[in-house]
Amino acid sequence: MHPLTNSSIIQDLGTSLGTHTCDETLDHLANSVHTLDVGHGWSSWCRRAAKMGVSSIQFVDIDPLDATLRFEKGTYRICINSKRPRTRQIFSLAHELAHVAMEQRLPYLASDLKNRSLFVTDFNEEEEALANSLAARMLMPRKTVSQIVSEFGNGIGAIQEMTRTFGTSVQAASRRITEVGERIACLLFRLEQNAERLRFRSLAAWNLPFLLRLFYPWMLCAKQIGLRPSTGVIQRITIGFPVSTSTTADFECEARCNSNREVIVATSMAT
Repeated sequence: MHPLTNSSIIQDLGTSLGTHTCDETLDHLANSVHTLDVGHGWSSWCRRAAKMGVSSIQFVDIDPLDATLRFEKGTYRICINSKRPRTRQIFSLAHELAHVAMEQRLPYLASDLKNRSLFVTDFNEEEEALANSLAARMLMPRKTVSQIVSEFGNGIGAIQEMTRTFGTSVQAASRRITEVGERIACLLFRLEQNAERLRFRSLAAWNLPFLLRLFYPWMLCAKQIGLRPSTGVIQRITIGFPVSTSTTADFECEARCNSNREVIVATSMAT
């Protein structure tokens, strides 16, 4: 079951759109936004924004925020953090457009927005989670992700192609490829500055059972993982996952290091 299934907003959106499940509702709304324009680049998303009633998109220093949404004189205005990398800026724009898309479907959300302060930073957790999920679906449509996986395989190759096609980060692409339902688990690490090995504490994990997410950081402490920090090169490595208090199962995985010394690891282990 999708974690947002019981969301009252999802239920109201489903009634508005005539859909029955959480995935159907989010995919339907995402597709309605995506089809406003062709392409996946920044200019394409700016054109979509204009068609949704966004009158301006500005780059400003708004640390620690990634973006803000403002409603003024009947139009939306979006500010994007100028210090963030372009991949983050694209996702932030999609996130704010997700809020707009939901508010245009549900009048009570739009009314709530108009009654808030001009710079909106106080969306509740439910709205934020929905906006993140919807943004990922808008940026990386299910059909296109499935086509990429079919062509490039269920692993690092597909994730690399997703980052090229959609302009998203490896984190966003990794999370999305697991959401689409492909049998893949992804981990994200960062290389030590002066050592050709992975840090013991990972940055993120997707599609792994809860206990593995809890235990794999210390598991890495007990096992050396050899990885040449060659940017863009897909390498085969072995990672041991604890399956009991005394047993560790080895999984052969694909790994790739990017220019930020972040390492994405993918395995087709069943979840």
